[in-house]
Formats: sequence, structure tokens, C-alpha cells
Amino acid sequence: MRTVSIPDASSTRTRKAVRQVAWAAALALISSLGSTGLARSSDVDTKLGGALKFESADKKFSAQIGGRVQQDWAFVKANDDAKKNFGAASIDGTEFRRARLFVAGKMYGNISYKAEYDFVNSIPDYRDVYIELTGLPFGAVRVGNFYEQFCLEEMTSDNYINFLERSAVDVFAPGRNPGVMVHNTFADSRGTWAAGIYREDTSPGISQENGAYAQTGRVTFLPMNEDDGEKLVHLGLAVSQRRPPAKTRRYSLRPPAHLAKSLVSTGSFAAQRALLIGGEAAMVQGPFSVQGEVGIASHTAPDELDVEGKSDPSFMAFYVQGSYFVTGEHRPYKKSDGAFDRVSPKRNFGEGNGAAGALELAGRFSYGDLEDPDNGIAGGKLSDITLGANWYLNSHTRVLVNYVMALPKRTVSNEGSSMEVDGTVNVLQTRFAIDF
Repeated sequence: MRTVSIPDASSTRTRKAVRQVAWAAALALISSLGSTGLARSSDVDTKLGGALKFESADKKFSAQIGGRVQQDWAFVKANDDAKKNFGAASIDGTEFRRARLFVAGKMYGNISYKAEYDFVNSIPDYRDVYIELTGLPFGAVRVGNFYEQFCLEEMTSDNYINFLERSAVDVFAPGRNPGVMVHNTFADSRGTWAAGIYREDTSPGISQENGAYAQTGRVTFLPMNEDDGEKLVHLGLAVSQRRPPAKTRRYSLRPPAHLAKSLVSTGSFAAQRALLIGGEAAMVQGPFSVQGEVGIASHTAPDELDVEGKSDPSFMAFYVQGSYFVTGEHRPYKKSDGAFDRVSPKRNFGEGNGAAGALELAGRFSYGDLEDPDNGIAGGKLSDITLGANWYLNSHTRVLVNYVMALPKRTVSNEGSSMEVDGTVNVLQTRFAIDF
């Protein structure tokens, strides 16, 4: 790996320069692809749909350029109890939640690749960067940095989830990490399986600690799949056995709004090993869908700290949600991933005769418990109710509006006795999103 040193990286001038260089490089790549003989060759098709794609006539070579932009506006209001007991704040704000570019494709018919970078921060940050060998007798092998297969919400792209942010269960999802994964479908693509070995990043692109490996696997199945996915039932189970870097762990939860502050947290605690278990279920019946998951995280303390079994904390979270398309669409499902896919309105906004796109209404209850008093952790509990409306102008552009009521609780000690404190945080937020 090549390391580039940037002097005074914290200065505003340097941050602007880095962004300009990164964008210039991305635009140069796009321009060069469009101006090469490859793009002009009669043996290559140039396609414009959701993304700019170049593909050879024999389908063995392709290159696709795309990205996403998501801008959020949020209005956060915390009551006095939430401010006093949890350090919550009332604040309005806006941010670019994601601003990404990627290049993906395949070569020789059996090698796939992807390189995706996010430009929200001062220095571009890599996301999915991997190489995959396909067409093997047992499926495909992926090597690089990518999502560990855990949690239906996590496996569903943020371009397609029902709300601005994922639920409390996501606190246990490992996210993206460097690793090697084998995956495939079975039962005529009604099921998927994936298993991988990963390392958690301790610094960008680097993981250095003897034995700090994780093993993660996920299995999904569709016991019912009718009418091209308009009626289906999804079931899934994921397990991850991990050795946390530096033998420490920490979990925290905020309302499902990225601009809000974290309200409950375990703080750092010693953990020799961690076991994560996730169960998932979903059903689609035409325009109506329901979905729910549960996540459990249990830990084993280092031998020197495991005193009478009082240092092995465990936590849990769950959610249940439902959605309904007023305009009659349904949530599409991608069988190869065991996750939900892109919504395509029956009539795109502006196509004439009053076409307005698709409208989806959604609601979710989410709960996370980060308390384990028997093991000395009073992290707190957070439940929230989220109501949302999603307007799909077309399959690649949507506007989301969410109202969130978050209710944190925590047990505190007071003069030798314990008492429970609580609070309320309300959030109104919107997102304007496009991907291409």
C-alpha cells in the first residue's frame, strides 16, 4: 500500500485541495473512458440507464461508473430531561450524508471488481473496494473491503431502505471490513449462503494485530416467492464470532438521525471474544410489507478479568416495521443477495397525464438495550418510533421525510440506591437522494 503524506491536513485550504484533486481525478477517469477507442469501437456498447456503462459485444468485459448523493436536513428537539440525563441537544442542521463515486465491472467473463469512494469528509474514504472470482463450482470468492454478511437492513443498500437511517439492530452489524468471502445461492436461487474471514480495521486500510480475526456467516431462504416477488416471505440467520482488536468493545445508540447525538452507550469494556447473532424475517404482499430483526451480542472477558462470571456482558436490540405503497408498487427483492432492491415507480414523475411517481408510507418501532447491571454496565436503553413518507420520482431519485420520537432510559445510582431516568428527543428530518 502506498502512503501519501499531506502537510497540515487539518487546514481548510488543504481539505479543499484534497477534495478538488479527488474530484478532478474522478472526472478525468470518466472523460478518458468516454474518449478512448474502446468506447468508440463497434464491438462495444455504451449504455445509459441508471449508470454510464461500457460493455463489449461478447459481454465478457464491462465498466460502469456511478455514484450517489444524499443531502439531509434535520431539526432536533430535546426536552429538559434528555438534556440533563443524556447530554442531548436541540439543534438544526444539514449535511451531505453520502457523496460517492464508484467504478465497477467485469473482465474475461469471470472477474468482477468494484472501487467506491465517499467524498463527504475532508479526505476521500474508501467503501466497497474488492475483486471477485465468479463461476466457480461452489459459487464465488470475494477479496477486499466490503460488508460482512450480517443483518437484512445492512445488506439492503441505503439507496433502498425504507427510512433515512437503519434501526438499533445495526449497532451490532460489523459493517465493512477487509476479508475473504465465499458465497452462492441454492434451491433454484430461493436461498443464499455466505461465509467469510475478516479483520477489523484499526486504521484506514490497515489491520495489524495477531489473531484479531472474525468469522461471519449468513443464510437466507424464501419459503414463499410468487408473482415475480410481489408475494414473498424471507427468513434469515447470521452468526459472527469475533476477537475484538485491543480486546475492547464499545456500543452506542443515537436516535435514527445522523445529526443527533448518541444518547446511550456501554463505554469501553474488556472483551476477549464477541459472539453476534442476528435473526431476520420479512414478508411482502403486494404494496404491503413487514420486516423485523433481532440482534444479540454476548462477550467473554479476558481470563485475567473474568471474576466469578461477572465480566461477560451481553446486549440485545430488535425492530419491527411496515410499509405500504399508496400508488400500488411493491418492494422488489434481489435473490442473489437475499436483500431488498430498487423500487421502480409504475409511472415516473413528469411523464405526463399527472404522473407523480411512487408514494410509500412507513412506520417502525426500534429498541436497543445496552444495559447489563449484573456485569457492571449501565449503558442505557433506547426505544424509538419512526414514521416516514418516501416519494420516488423515478427509480433513482427520491425524497424522504421522517419523524422520530426517541425515548432513552438509564439506571443510575443515587446515594446507595438506584433509579431510572429518562427523556424525549423529537426529530424531523428530510433527505434528497439520487444515485446514478
